Amino acid sequence: MYIRQRRKVSAAFHDTVITQLGDDDIKSTEFAASGAKIEPALRIYPGSHHMCKTNEDLDQGRGNGTLCKCLRVWTVSVDDVEWVEFEHYPAPAPASTKARTFKLKPQQFSATIKFPLAETIPTTLGNAKVKQVPVNSNIATTGHKLQGMSKMSSSSTTGTIDA
Repeated sequence: MYIRQRRKVSAAFHDTVITQLGDDDIKSTEFAASGAKIEPALRIYPGSHHMCKTNEDLDQGRGNGTLCKCLRVWTVSVDDVEWVEFEHYPAPAPASTKARTFKLKPQQFSATIKFPLAETIPTTLGNAKVKQVPVNSNIATTGHKLQGMSKMSSSSTTGTIDA
């Protein structure tokens, strides 16, 4: 019987993934977050804006597409984050039952990685394991991220967006 061994990737492979691939190149293959994009170099710091990418907390008013802002990052060591505290952004209405803040812990996702061996030869690596807080950066909101936002909270530098 063959038992699959866990192997760390080489520093060169890791550096290539971090510097050359984007969130469209790494996608979750797990049922709960199937197809969710995973950022290869997720940067979370107090004040950074993000979007939740799983539906595991729907009963708490938080699911795929929930916008949030990082309040603090609690680390165990330089290589390990225990949890990240976020606040809903924009803040929930005062009469809302939704909590203003919430904590997310890193999760391990199974993923596929589109890796360019050469400019014209893309290769897909499957069964990769990625440990990450289940959010993506939301530094530049695109049109599909605005879907479902109210007219009052959807604005741009040129004015209000009418949906």
